Amino acid sequence: MNIDIDHELQKTFHEASMQYAQNSLKKGPDWAEADAIMTRSDKERDDLQLTYDEEYPARVDDARMRLLEKAAEFKLDHPAPNGAEPNSNATITQQAQLLVENEHRADMRQSRESEQQDIDQLMERAHHRNLPHGKARQEFNQVNDQRTGLDRRVPDRSR
Repeated sequence: MNIDIDHELQKTFHEASMQYAQNSLKKGPDWAEADAIMTRSDKERDDLQLTYDEEYPARVDDARMRLLEKAAEFKLDHPAPNGAEPNSNATITQQAQLLVENEHRADMRQSRESEQQDIDQLMERAHHRNLPHGKARQEFNQVNDQRTGLDRRVPDRSR
C-alpha cells in the first residue's frame, strides 16, 4: 500500500487546526462563517477531484504533446548513452502522467492552504473582537498585576 506521507501530514495538520478553530470560535456567527468556509472549500476540492477524474486522459494527452514539442526543440549532436531510449513513447507518457498528477496535487494543496488562510483570518478577527477594550482592559491588568513588593507600588509604564 503506497501512502502519500505529505498528504497524510497535511490532513493531520488540517484536522488539528480545525479542532483548534472549533475551540477558539465561541460565538455562533464566527462558527457559522468558519463552517461556510469549510463547506465552500470541501466543495471546491470535490469539484477539482471530479474535474481531474473526468479530464485525466485529455490532460495527459496535452502534457504529452507539450513534452514531445519540447523534446523536438533539442537537437543533440552526440548519440544517447547506451541503453537509454531518448524520447521513447512510454517514457514521455509516464512523464506526462506525472506532470498531470503533480498539477492536481498542487491544486488540492492550494485549496487546503486557501481554506487554512481564511480560517486563520477569521480566528484573528474573532480574537481581536474578544479582547477587552479600554477601561475593562485597564481594570483586568490592574487586578492581575503579578509584580511584588516595591515594583507593585510604582506604576507600570510599559503598558
